[in-house]
Formats: sequence, structure tokens, C-alpha cells
Amino acid sequence: MTVITMMEKCRQWLKQNKIFFETITASFLTFMAIIISVVQINISCQQKKLSTIQTEIAREQVGREKKLTAIQQSADWTDLRDTMWAIMAQFPARGSQELNNLSVDQKLAWLQKIESLLSSHSKNPVLIGNRNCLGRWRNAIVSAKTSVALVRVKPDQCVIAANSILKDISYVWRTLVLDSEEVSATGGRPEETK
Repeated sequence: MTVITMMEKCRQWLKQNKIFFETITASFLTFMAIIISVVQINISCQQKKLSTIQTEIAREQVGREKKLTAIQQSADWTDLRDTMWAIMAQFPARGSQELNNLSVDQKLAWLQKIESLLSSHSKNPVLIGNRNCLGRWRNAIVSAKTSVALVRVKPDQCVIAANSILKDISYVWRTLVLDSEEVSATGGRPEETK
């Protein structure tokens, strides 16, 4: 037998048994697909576990950031409230007309003290968060600053400035303190949340 006849017989045998080879090949491919699917399912389960852990970590970070933000906002709010109390404490008990009884130097010192207190909170985030209040606060600063220059020439300017400052600060007090959701400005317990 020659090599060519052997090859011809081999081809003939392969053609006759073609169905067996195709079946075996298909079975192996199916088995491999099942193995790959099982591995993919396992990987998906592990990814789901990791995703759950990452989500929980992200929630905890957001919770910590919210707490830190709330603490900072409360501190900013308290600083602003205390500064407004300090400003109001500078006003005469019987009204701003009593400022006329002060000397020019005392009026200047009073205006400079008020301007200093106001300027110390011009960048307070609570004020910046409320456009109307920020505008009123800045108006009060301008009233105090411009009046310092005018008091020497026009002593009555101190009372005019004091009334303007008090009006602006009262607006900020009503808006940011009395109407605030923070703990009561005058003390007391906040309403219980349900």
C-alpha cells in the first residue's frame, strides 16, 4: 500500500465518521461554554460583593462629610449670631439718639468698633448663602465706613448711620437667626423631629 492510498482511506474513514467528530467537537465546545459561564457567574458574584462594600464605604464617607458640613455650618451660624449680639450690645440702651451725647472721638471709636465687628464676618458662609442678608450686611459695613469719614464734618451722621446699621442687622437677625432651622437663637430646645 502506498502512502497515497493510505491517505485516501484515511480521508474516506474521516468522511464516513464525520458526524462523530462534529458531535464530539460540539460537546467539548458546549462543555467549555458551560465552564466559562460558571467562571463568569463566580466573577460577577465577587464583583457584586465588592460593589456592595464600595457602596457602603461611599455611604459612610457621605455621612461623615454631611456631619462635618453640619458642624461647620452650625459653627458659622453661631459665630454670626454671637457677632450680631456683640453689635447690638454696642447700641445705647435708650436708643441711638444717645449717640449724640458722645464726643466726636467717641462716635468715631463707636463706628470703628461696629465696622470691625461687621467686617469680621463679611465672608461668613451663612451670610454668603443668603443673597439678601449678604447685601444688607455689606450695606451696614458701608454705612459704618462712610460715616467714619463724615462724623467730623457732620456729627449727626453717627445717629443716621446707627439707624441704618440697626435696620440692616435687624433684617439679618430676623432672616438668619429667628427664622433659622438651627437651635433657637434665644436658647431652648429644638422641636423634636419625628
